[in-house]
Parts: sequence; structure tokens; C-alpha cells
Amino acid sequence: MASGATLLIRQGRVVDPASGTDAVADVAIADGVVLAVGVAPAGFVPNQVIDAAGCLVLPGLVDLSARLREPGHEHARMLQSELAAAVAGGVTSLVCPPDTDPVLDEPGLVDMLRFRAQRLQQARVHPLGALTRGLQGEVLTEMVELTQAGCVGFSHADVAVANTQVLQRALQYASTFGYTVWLRPQERHLGTGVVASGPLATRMGLSGIPVAAETIALFTIIELARATGARVHLCRISSAAGLALIRQAKAEGLPLSCASIPCTSPTRTSATSTVARGCSRPCGSSGTGTPCARVWPMERSTPWCPTIARWTRTPRHCPLPRASPVPPDWSCWHHWP
Repeated sequence: MASGATLLIRQGRVVDPASGTDAVADVAIADGVVLAVGVAPAGFVPNQVIDAAGCLVLPGLVDLSARLREPGHEHARMLQSELAAAVAGGVTSLVCPPDTDPVLDEPGLVDMLRFRAQRLQQARVHPLGALTRGLQGEVLTEMVELTQAGCVGFSHADVAVANTQVLQRALQYASTFGYTVWLRPQERHLGTGVVASGPLATRMGLSGIPVAAETIALFTIIELARATGARVHLCRISSAAGLALIRQAKAEGLPLSCASIPCTSPTRTSATSTVARGCSRPCGSSGTGTPCARVWPMERSTPWCPTIARWTRTPRHCPLPRASPVPPDWSCWHHWP
């Protein structure tokens, strides 16, 4: 917002978790600062008025896992385009996992990433430092130096820490200085499949990932967190059983938090879990056969993917040319793959 600019957002539903606000109100802004929520101050004359009736007015959103492709993958995406897309979607803060190329295991790499992000003056970037050097799961990184460089926590990205002793020492190190460790609970050997275990995986001939791959890893992490007192954030929780373990651990007072895996594809359900196409893990379901509320509806114009001979909502994952058969009738569940 330009210097001296004033803005009035009218009749939007203002939701602010920090203050507990959830009401339809006006928001008065001057020079990028919120002056009032509810009634504009006396003498306030806006340069611009936005009618937000029927819309949400929120603080900037935070993306807890944004792979920005820099450094190392600039051919795929650039930091400038990624941050511009984030701001356009209302995301003002991004947490960047350490699995870049090279891995964020040295202070200089963290400094470079933060410097480039600050120069763009778009969304704020909060890097996660690597828990071990090169994410190899063998030697711990210098967490103090990485924190001084700007890391907000430490993670092993999607790579499982196979050596439990290394994980224990990492949590002890983090607990000593009050750092947060971000971990994705997935047993190294059981989690090597490509889709959630179930009838769909069997019918398609794909290697499945059982719910036990998550719960076994969760048992280990929770016990180590209990022993070390470390603060742990659990990423991409995907099963009801895993969520129940976390809820039980939090009830004991353990400093745990978690985030669920996003579902971006239609689902089929089984007796134990909801299987999301496009996800590599079982979706958090109560086992009632009801699709997850986060699932998006499928468009009837969805393209055909000859690689797996079925309709797919994510055609960019299909490496082969696509045919154009007549779409099936999606109103009949028998036609679902």
C-alpha cells in the first residue's frame, strides 16, 4: 500500500484467531496498518472502498510446507514466481523444508535463501534447517548456527530417520535449546509404497502403504519426545489411528502439534480408511465410508490417463499422450475407478 493510502473493507466476515474475532464488520486500514475493526475512526476518509459482503477477511495465511525449488531446481520454478503466487492466494508466510539442492544444512545457504526472499518483498520465507547433514540420518547439523542464520525449526523433510539413536540425540539437542523438530512419521521400510493399502491399490497392482507405517513411526517419536521433552511438530498425518495417538499424547501434556495431509483428488472408501487418488497415503477417515470433507469434487471434463487406464484429476502426472474417450457417468458410483 502506498504511503498515505487509506482503505475501507466493508461488511466482510472478519476472522482473527489471535483476538477471537469472528463477526461481520468493517476494517479500516491506513498506510498498511489496521486502524480499527468494526467502526472506522472519526475523520477517516478512505481512498478505496472494497465491498467484502459474503467474503472472509483474514490475517495472512501461513503455508507450513512450501517447496520453493531454490536453490537447486530453478529450472522448475523460481523464487519470485512462487512467492508471487503465494501472495496472490493470501499466503503471506512460507515455511521451506530443507530438502533443497544443496540441502539447507549450512548457515550460508540459509542466509542466501532469506536474503533473496527479502529482496523480493513479497511473502516472508521461514527456512527449516536440516536435522542431519545432507539428510543422511547420520551426523547432526549445527542447530545453533542454523538458528542464528534464520531457521525456525529443524526437519528431515520426507526422509525417515532410520537410526533411532540419531533421532534421540537430535531431540535431546533440540530440547536443550528449545528448538522445534518437524518430523513426518513414516516407517522406513513399510512406507516405500506409492498409494494407500486397500482394494484400489490391489486392483491397480500398486505397492501399498499400510496405516501401520505411520503408527509405528508415531509410537517411536512419541516415546522419544516423552523421554527428551523435545517440542515436535508432526507433518502430513494421514490416518485416524495416527491422529488418535497424537490426541492421547497431547492429553498427557507432551508438546506435540500436527498437520494433516492435503487431499486434492476424489476418494474411494474401505472399511478402515479413505483412499485418496493422487495421495500416497491413506486419508484421515473415521472408517465410516464417508469421503473426507477436504476432498474436491471431480469435474466431468477430467482427462483420461492411459498410463493407468483410468480417469485422473491430475493429468500432469501422466507422461503419455492422452486419448479422448467419452467420459463415464460420474453420478453412478459403479463408474468410479
